[in-house]
Amino acid sequence: MPIGRSIVLLAMVMAASIAGCSGSKSAPVHGKVTLKDGTPVKDTTLTFENSERHLKAWGVTGEDGTYTLTTETPGDGAPLGSFKISVHSPLPKDSAQPTMPGPFNPRYESPGTSGLEYTVKPGDNTYDIVLDKR
Repeated sequence: MPIGRSIVLLAMVMAASIAGCSGSKSAPVHGKVTLKDGTPVKDTTLTFENSERHLKAWGVTGEDGTYTLTTETPGDGAPLGSFKISVHSPLPKDSAQPTMPGPFNPRYESPGTSGLEYTVKPGDNTYDIVLDKR
């Protein structure tokens, strides 16, 4: 087989495998993040991560602490499977301002120490997350 044709065939196989990965089934995921006293945690980023399958979905909490996860397009949910969750302090609105720590325990900043794990299943998934205070 000529080299040019081999390269085209290899590119087609790679494109098909990439499309197969991104085309994995997903489901809607949403919920609310609060502190144990019921205070909503606002302007905070949540990350659902499966390091074995190299999958990640994320969301940002609103004023009332609610979030909806996104993988590729806004609100499309997360791929099916098990995820470890991290919660990240809000970034400053202006880059000249320092980053302030969130109102929650810093252990939630890493999926390895947060202790938060959820499984995304077919259908609607609601995960309300309650965090310890700082």
